[in-house]
Amino acid sequence: MAIRFSREIQVRFADLDIHRHVNNAAYLTYVETAMIPGFGDIYRKLTDQGMSMLVVSSLCNYKHSIVLTDRVVVEMWVGKLGTTSYLLEYEISNGAGKLFATVSVTMVSTDVATGKVIHVPDVIRELA
Repeated sequence: MAIRFSREIQVRFADLDIHRHVNNAAYLTYVETAMIPGFGDIYRKLTDQGMSMLVVSSLCNYKHSIVLTDRVVVEMWVGKLGTTSYLLEYEISNGAGKLFATVSVTMVSTDVATGKVIHVPDVIRELA
């Protein structure tokens, strides 16, 4: 079973659109923000070893609108693993059963020196 990380996100007034709910673009900012506590140390170590992790696609499925007063919790984990790519999976919810969105981000690992795609690092595989 995959190791899961979660982080509570504070909705900012600036996240809202004219309809007074969180703009759809902010959802991806929320998952990016949630990734740092869970994966920040891992990514720093891989970077120190000459590797880089790049986003190649993001898919967000919106389920319910988020408003300013909602509690927002982002849970993330490593999903499907390929040879050179992997999915980071996210659920954005209120932490009590209301699902706001699901997000899948496809990542690839590269060698910084050559720019070439490499195998998914073992440390990422161990989280899946």
